[in-house]
Amino acid sequence: MQSKRALGRWFALHEWTSLVCTLFILTACLTGLPLIFHHELESLFAEEDDGVSGKSQVLNFDGLLASAEAANPGMVVQMVLRQQTDPNVTIVGLGRTIDAPLEESLLTRVSNFDGRVLDAGSAYDGLLGTLTQIHVELLAGQMGMFFLGLMTILLLLAIISGVVLYAPFMGNRSFATVRDGDTRRRWFDLHNSLGMILAVWLFVVSITGAVNTIGSPMIQMWLMTDMQTIVADDMAQPIAESARRTSFQAAFEESQQRLPDSDFYFAMFPGNGYSSDRHYLIFNTGREPLSSRLFKPVIINAYTGDYIAAPELPAYLQMLLLSQPLHFGDYGGIWLKVAWAVLDVAAIVLLWSGLVLWWRRRRQGREALADVSAFAGS
Repeated sequence: MQSKRALGRWFALHEWTSLVCTLFILTACLTGLPLIFHHELESLFAEEDDGVSGKSQVLNFDGLLASAEAANPGMVVQMVLRQQTDPNVTIVGLGRTIDAPLEESLLTRVSNFDGRVLDAGSAYDGLLGTLTQIHVELLAGQMGMFFLGLMTILLLLAIISGVVLYAPFMGNRSFATVRDGDTRRRWFDLHNSLGMILAVWLFVVSITGAVNTIGSPMIQMWLMTDMQTIVADDMAQPIAESARRTSFQAAFEESQQRLPDSDFYFAMFPGNGYSSDRHYLIFNTGREPLSSRLFKPVIINAYTGDYIAAPELPAYLQMLLLSQPLHFGDYGGIWLKVAWAVLDVAAIVLLWSGLVLWWRRRRQGREALADVSAFAGS
């Protein structure tokens, strides 16, 4: 049994960590609710007449890239992505220069069947794009992302301290009991009960959210260390000034020969900041439920077309890739997403009830610990 002083310290930790992070975590929960179904919503609002329905797919990247560049004069290809919600569409990312920030890329959707440009925009266009930007970075770029990561750490401390406090304040009452009485007592019991019911889920979502905030720096670390070591010998070889890049289609075919049991996911072009100045960096995924979440990179010399390597990603990047879909419940089909949505709504109620309790306690001017003790009594 912990002393009153120890419980007071735990309560102070719970109150202040919750108070600091609640509004920001509440924003993340509200914006995250529709994002749980972002694939389904993208498919629902995607252009129906894409020119490929019911027709044989003809995939030639060179033609698709040429179409995207022709539709956007003066821009150059930085990356190519597979359209997740429509396998008959390829997304081509273009920038004013090859090394322009990828966050500013113009994402152009191109029909795989005839190369027709369907539409173009940034990653944050539309309602879902805006919600994603708020959820990920609070409209504040990289600093906003790191700030949310800090708020997530405070949420983890609030969860841990709440679990520690629950048993002492429950006494002999049954788990998740909501007592009759005045409104404040019901709010208090509801808050405590929801906190315990959601503790494991909140912990998982918080951990995966925190990991995702450092995803970009982790990838950049790999690019600046492991990848540069892998391509060092090839980069040391002389290259003619008149040399021109080989066909990306040829590089794609070479990568498929090296990893025949994988599917193309996306590729970075030379000089865009996520590859070297001389190599295509092509990422494939496996075809099993778990391996489909992991990237398998293939490095191809963009001037000679030579295969360089197909390195295994380090454990910290694999952990990142596995945590990203778990954050939105994107592992078990639609029913897991529905469960995630229900839990998200419950978390919104939990956070709101915490704010209500704090505001009413502040208005009455009582000591926080004395107030909680009174409500926790039998």
